[in-house]
Amino acid sequence: MNLKNEKVKNSIGLFLLLLGAALLILTFFTTYRVFVTPASLEGFAQLVTPSDGQGVGKILKVAVYPTAGLLLWVMGSVSTRLANLGYKIYTNKFGSEKD
Repeated sequence: MNLKNEKVKNSIGLFLLLLGAALLILTFFTTYRVFVTPASLEGFAQLVTPSDGQGVGKILKVAVYPTAGLLLWVMGSVSTRLANLGYKIYTNKFGSEKD
């Protein structure tokens, strides 16, 4: 019974590790695409900018770039934590005294 639990834990840990790594790769390529072609953020800018383009709309148009950067940072941070958790579970270090 204990061997079965170990296999399940290792499988879950490996899955989380691979999921976190895949999300990190996705975040990297998304960030690369934004820096290579900044025009790709225009669709995001249209979601938050009012159609009149006056006053608050101009401020929101400028705030689009830091907002997109913040969202990419959050995505990278979460995927790193997920991969780290998966690694700890896979190597049976989750919940050990050393953490």
